[in-house]
Amino acid sequence: MSKTLFPSQFSTGMPRSPIAGVPATGWVIALAAAWIMFGLVGRDPWKADEAHTFGIVVDYLEHGDWIVPTLGGEPFMEKPPLIYLVAGAFAGALEGTLPTHDAARLASGFFVALSLLFLGLTARGIYGRGFASATVLLLVGCFGVIARLHQLIPDVALLAGTAAGTLGLALARRSFWGGSVALGLGAACAFLSKGLLGPGILGVTALLLPLFPAWRTRRYVSVLGLAGCIALIPAALWMSALYARSPALFREWFITNNFGRFLGFVDNNLHQPPFFYAYTIIWYAFPVLPLAAYAVWATWRRPEFATDRQSIQLPLVLASVVAIVLGVASDSRELYLLPLMLPLSLLAARGLIGLPARGAKILTHGARWGLGAFALLLWLGWFGLVTGRPM
Repeated sequence: MSKTLFPSQFSTGMPRSPIAGVPATGWVIALAAAWIMFGLVGRDPWKADEAHTFGIVVDYLEHGDWIVPTLGGEPFMEKPPLIYLVAGAFAGALEGTLPTHDAARLASGFFVALSLLFLGLTARGIYGRGFASATVLLLVGCFGVIARLHQLIPDVALLAGTAAGTLGLALARRSFWGGSVALGLGAACAFLSKGLLGPGILGVTALLLPLFPAWRTRRYVSVLGLAGCIALIPAALWMSALYARSPALFREWFITNNFGRFLGFVDNNLHQPPFFYAYTIIWYAFPVLPLAAYAVWATWRRPEFATDRQSIQLPLVLASVVAIVLGVASDSRELYLLPLMLPLSLLAARGLIGLPARGAKILTHGARWGLGAFALLLWLGWFGLVTGRPM
C-alpha cells in the first residue's frame, strides 16, 4: 500500500479504478476518529462562541426547555435548539464520567463524524469507489476547520445537515427513497441548527441542478417533493411550539435573527472589510482550494475530461450557491465558510486524478516538509510555554 495520498504515479487521464495510494478505509476511519477526538475533551470552553453555547446547554439541563433556548435564564433566540438538545443528551448520559463541558462537547464530535461519513458517501456516489477516503482526508487537512470542528457551536450541526442534504442530492437521480430521506433529514438538521440558511442553500442548489439535462427527470422532481415533506415535519413542530409559547419570541427568531441579520436590518457588529472572504478563503481552504480550481479547469477545458463534467455539477453548483450567499449576506465571519468546505473538498478529490506528476510531487513534498516544519514550530512554542524557557 502506498504511503502517500498524492503519489507521482497519478496519470493525466481519468482512470475508473479506485484512487491509487489512498490508505485503506479502516486506516482512514481510525485517523478521522483520532482527529475528531484530539482536543475535544480536557479543556475549558473557548470564548466566545463555545462559552455561550455551553451556557445555553447548562440552562437546558436545569430547566429541560426544548422550545426556547435560554442563556442565564433569558431567552436566546439566535439559533434553533438542536445543538443544545444533543449536547445536553451527551452531558446527561455521561454525568459523573466527564466534566459537563467535556461531555457536552462530544456532541460536536458526533456531528463532525456524521459530516465526514456523509461527505465520503457523497464522493463515492458521484465519483465511484476510492474517492471517499481522499475527500475526507482533504477536508480534515484544511487549516480553517481544525479549531472550528472541535468547538461546541451550532455550525457543526449545520455542517452535518448540509452534508446529509448533499448526499441526498447525489442519490436523487438513482434512488428515490435514499435521496428523499437523506435530503429531507439533512434539510431538517440544517434548519434546527441555524434556521433558514442551511435549507435555503440546499433548496437553491436543488432548484438549479435541472439547468443540466441529467437532472431533468421525474424521479428527481419526486425526490424533491418527498424531501420537502420530510424536512417540514420537524421544522413545523418546533416553529408551531415556539409560536404557541410566545409569538413575540417567534418573530424575534424568524424576522430578526434570520432575515434581519442576513439583510443587515440588525447591526450585530459582524461586518468585515471588503473582500474579506476572498482573502480568508486562501488560507482557510488550503489545500483543497487549488485542487478544486484545478479540477474545474481540467474538467471544462481539457478535451479528455469532457465525459466527466457531469460528475462535478453537484459540488460546483453547491459551491457557487454557498459563495454567493456568503457574498450577499450582511454578516461576515470565517466561521461561515464551513459549509463551503464540503463542495470544495469534493471538487479537490476530483482534482487529484489527472494531476501532473510534477504537481503531485510538489504536493507530496510540501505535505511532508512544510507541515512537518509547522508541527515542529508548534511543539517548540508549546515547550516554551510549559517550561518558561525558549529553546
